[in-house]
Amino acid sequence: MRLLILCLFLANASTLFSQTVANRKVLSGEEVEQLWKDQQELGDLYKRTAASRFVIVGISSKTELIDERGAQQGRIDDNVAGALYTVEVEDTICKQEDFPLETRPNPNSVAQVVHLFVPIRPPVEGIQRKESLSQGGRYLLFLTLPDQEQQNTWKKRFTLDPNGMYYRGEEFARGVIPLTKPTDKDPAPKQPAVLDKVVQLCQAVGKRDRSEKITALNLLATSPDPILKKEALEALRAVQLSPE
Repeated sequence: MRLLILCLFLANASTLFSQTVANRKVLSGEEVEQLWKDQQELGDLYKRTAASRFVIVGISSKTELIDERGAQQGRIDDNVAGALYTVEVEDTICKQEDFPLETRPNPNSVAQVVHLFVPIRPPVEGIQRKESLSQGGRYLLFLTLPDQEQQNTWKKRFTLDPNGMYYRGEEFARGVIPLTKPTDKDPAPKQPAVLDKVVQLCQAVGKRDRSEKITALNLLATSPDPILKKEALEALRAVQLSPE
């Protein structure tokens, strides 16, 4: 009897394995790349927005290559120590003070123009790619503000405005998401899905009154969109655990 049961189990397992292999979809290189891109853009939305000083939509209006002071003369490439991007702010979607954090920054509005400074050296920061913006490009930007010590180091080491303020992308390149620019022919072009999701999440979290914030997040948590539902629930937990 035991032998018969074992044989039946092995037969069923073999059939299930064969069906799984037959139904398995082989992904193309483009599909794999798209899945990776979707995860980079749509994953951990609450965590990434809460970690950002500001989340904005902006146009990259200027790119400057910055030399390191005292660099030895040689090839032009050898002297380039960083890239300075000037971004004209089109819309501010999130501010960090809207989020329930233990230590919040002082309330402050983002300027009409912000600067991202991206050091080239060291060439690799962990496994993260660095920020790169094309002049004239429109972007959704998750911006972090390095501490004052880092700001002062950059200002002393590079030819940067001592009165300036310099941002980085949250998780470097992950904080820079290209958007489609409106045109006369297409004033409302289709945008990456992440833009609408971040806008909805930030509108709920940005409610000034705590009870209104909880109500808005509860409503968002009923969304049929699984990503919005997950991120709203995470935001809701953070609000409920934060001191009133």
